[in-house]
Amino acid sequence: MPIIGSLAGASSRGLGGLGFPLSGLVGDFVLLGTAVSTGSETNMTFNNITSNYKNLFLVTSLRPASNSDGASVTMRFNNDTASNYTWTNLAAYRIGTSSSRDSSIATSQSYIYYEVAPTETSTTNAFGSCIIDIVNYTGNTFKHAIAYSGYMPSNPGSRYSYQQIRAGNWRNTNPITRIDLNSFGSTFISGSKASLYGVK
Repeated sequence: MPIIGSLAGASSRGLGGLGFPLSGLVGDFVLLGTAVSTGSETNMTFNNITSNYKNLFLVTSLRPASNSDGASVTMRFNNDTASNYTWTNLAAYRIGTSSSRDSSIATSQSYIYYEVAPTETSTTNAFGSCIIDIVNYTGNTFKHAIAYSGYMPSNPGSRYSYQQIRAGNWRNTNPITRIDLNSFGSTFISGSKASLYGVK
């Protein structure tokens, strides 16, 4: 499990020109750390997150080693595994000429379900992309995250493509000092990557 240690002294790196929607977040982006899977990790973890920023911004490129054609990826804060999370989603998916859209609300969950990512049964070398805004992560209010994710296989006639927007809530007023990404115990395929930025 890759653990990013003390993140306070990490190097700066901007996101300018990369085309990511910033969802209203204003300020400089500072790279706090990056976790890269070697193929044996079940968690992608950022630990000891500094409180020196206004917001957090997470960019992921993930592929779980699952037998399904698209696997759920979840997020927890501060290693809290109790039923203190809620989330809602808008999703669209398509395979061949068939398509569908859905929405859902989940309450009293032990995680925020934020992305469907391609798996080992999906198109070779396909990774799911996701960007996540975590606003006011040190404030004395419940913590809120908004995720934008999706992936497009090279063979959409036989494999699913996804596009999703999700919002999640952690019912806790403590500052966020740790983030864990997980796919229900499945390992992440080598090359899966997550980068965490602080927003000044």
